[in-house]
Amino acid sequence: MANKTLEKTSGSIFDAPAFQTTQSNDVIESKGITVWAVAALVVAALSLLAFVHLAFLALSVIAILFSLVAFLTIWKGGGEVAGKRLAIVALALATLTAIGGPVRRVVYRIAFERQAAEFCEVWFDAAKRGDVCQIRQMTQPHWRRATIATHKDEVDYFVRDKMGDEEPHYKTHAFLANSTLLTLAKLGDRAKHSFYCAPSTWLTSSIETTERIYAVTVEPDPAKPDDKKQTFFLSIVCTRDYGKTEEGERLVGWKTNDADLEPLKLDKTGAPIYRQEDM
Repeated sequence: MANKTLEKTSGSIFDAPAFQTTQSNDVIESKGITVWAVAALVVAALSLLAFVHLAFLALSVIAILFSLVAFLTIWKGGGEVAGKRLAIVALALATLTAIGGPVRRVVYRIAFERQAAEFCEVWFDAAKRGDVCQIRQMTQPHWRRATIATHKDEVDYFVRDKMGDEEPHYKTHAFLANSTLLTLAKLGDRAKHSFYCAPSTWLTSSIETTERIYAVTVEPDPAKPDDKKQTFFLSIVCTRDYGKTEEGERLVGWKTNDADLEPLKLDKTGAPIYRQEDM
């Protein structure tokens, strides 16, 4: 009887190599994510605060640096280090805040200065009309102003409601008799005002104030042949104030400072010279 040799059939249960898989095709190698990419993303998210205050722009710069370090680490890792997508997102977000923060601030300041200019135009219009009562009312935001009809009403309102005193108050009378306001009222349209400069502007979370200096040019009086053109400078401090109604509605209004309405002089460089007591 002839001996028969059992042969393994390819693909049978006896064929062990059929259950083996190649590591290069089926085994997924795990890669470690670089800590620089994670740190860059976290700092970039915090850099969104740059839209609130420019001091947080430092976070944008740090996030950009972390992203670049992450890219360098991934490149040197030779495929063993992951985190490229995180670094890309962090870099894009940090770039957005680095550009968007200052742009928003510039746009906000331009809008603020435009509103201040409009407010000052109303102020000058009232001054040239001799409406000193309205100018006095403009020292308060619109929701605190009263309807004033006469000079006496103005005095009574600020003495009684603001000072809590029935006796006439010297500050109220002094404001209503301010020489600069009386001069502007007397000159009327002969006084041509133009914006000169804004030496100081404060835009913080608690105060929004700007000082605007105007050049007021007085045209010669036609009735006086020897009269010459004259120019003086006037400082108006404008503040944007905020409040709320009883229903919680947010109010925004402008007011001006009535502390100093005296004409200013300029030094040799063209900068305004303030009185000693204001320094």
